[in-house]
Amino acid sequence: MPNQMYFSFVRLGVLAVVALTLALTATVSQAGGGGSSDDDDKPTVAECRDAWGDSDASGPCTLIGNSVTDDGKCSLRASCPRTTRSGSSATTTSWTGALEDVDNLVACNGILRLNSC
Repeated sequence: MPNQMYFSFVRLGVLAVVALTLALTATVSQAGGGGSSDDDDKPTVAECRDAWGDSDASGPCTLIGNSVTDDGKCSLRASCPRTTRSGSSATTTSWTGALEDVDNLVACNGILRLNSC
């Protein structure tokens, strides 16, 4: 009888360890500490820059800075020509959006816009 009680306690201990391990694993996964990362879904700075090169805006405008935001969007700064009543000048403009949209940027009198003015 004592051996049966011993093995019952051992089985109970093993079940408790397994349950605790599963609970901790679920907690870590929910907290974002698991193996996969949202960074894998973010574009790189080079991808944003390459997409800029494919856009119509890259013709008249000069890219002066680009980065990727924490939420995975391309953030671009460019110097673009702007015409006013007093003449032409360069203006700095910014745009932030999805990588898929970067190559659809156009320059509208010094302002970066999607698809058309």
